[in-house]
Amino acid sequence: MNFYRRVEELIFGTRLKRLSEKFLMDVARIYKSLDIPFEVSWFPIFYLLNERKSLSITEIANELGITHSAISQMVNSLERNGLIKFVGDRNDRRRRLICFTPKGSRLMSLLPPIWRAIKFSMREMFMEGVNSSNILQALDEIEDSIERESLYSRVITEIDKDRLGKIDIIPYQKGYHESFKNLILSWIIDSKSEPIDSDLINNTEKKIAGDNMIVLLARVGKDCIGTIVTAEAEKEVAEIKCFVVDRDWQNRKVGARLLEELILRLKEQDYIKVRIRVERRFTNAIRLLRNSGFLLKSLRDGSNSESMEVLLEYEIK
Repeated sequence: MNFYRRVEELIFGTRLKRLSEKFLMDVARIYKSLDIPFEVSWFPIFYLLNERKSLSITEIANELGITHSAISQMVNSLERNGLIKFVGDRNDRRRRLICFTPKGSRLMSLLPPIWRAIKFSMREMFMEGVNSSNILQALDEIEDSIERESLYSRVITEIDKDRLGKIDIIPYQKGYHESFKNLILSWIIDSKSEPIDSDLINNTEKKIAGDNMIVLLARVGKDCIGTIVTAEAEKEVAEIKCFVVDRDWQNRKVGARLLEELILRLKEQDYIKVRIRVERRFTNAIRLLRNSGFLLKSLRDGSNSESMEVLLEYEIK
């Protein structure tokens, strides 16, 4: 037991499973000792049918929050034991409802006193500890939290925070030229845009200095995982010419961090506005830009509806 308590949340699911198995074994022993031919797994359907008299498989599945096929297996077991039967719905002939057989009703009549005793004993057990008296409310809250966001999603987000913490946003550096070039080329291929000035790829530092460009890199270790390339469009107005994040790093806020750093640097250089043209089909990029404060200004038709361009602008304050 010391191990299970020592690792705390890391083994929460396993501890719940162990407790559940212990409880279920004891409940099964109770029925057996009283010579009542009832299986623990039958409880949900018996309880619901006792409340509602008849239900469809879909209604039971929705009530219990488990799959239709899992309910079908439980129902098949009860039907084989002669405890339930299917009947037609008087209001809808296409629906089949489940209800107790006489044998099932007789078995059901033996269960309420046992359930009351189990409920009383469980409550008594919960009241023995300072914290356990609120365990059912705590479980309700945990289930609600899982509905809002799964454990998987929370863990992946936390891991991504660690990874994102290792990302630096830096001005272009020659040591990252190869991965920068690969990002630019992938952007050209994916966007099917007109080829970018070859000097940006082949003579990057000269091009940046000559055209007064701002080129930022998102780097992890020796790898460049994202870049944003900006040039002056007119006085005090900059235009993003290229904005790309490596596919393995997309949806991890790398693009948002590049935009944040770009806005800061543009502000330092007294720009009042930055704009970008994006084809309408790149919905994720448009959503990112709008979430970062860019406003939709206009549309420009392309050769087809997919190539229609969206102009977005950000007012730098």
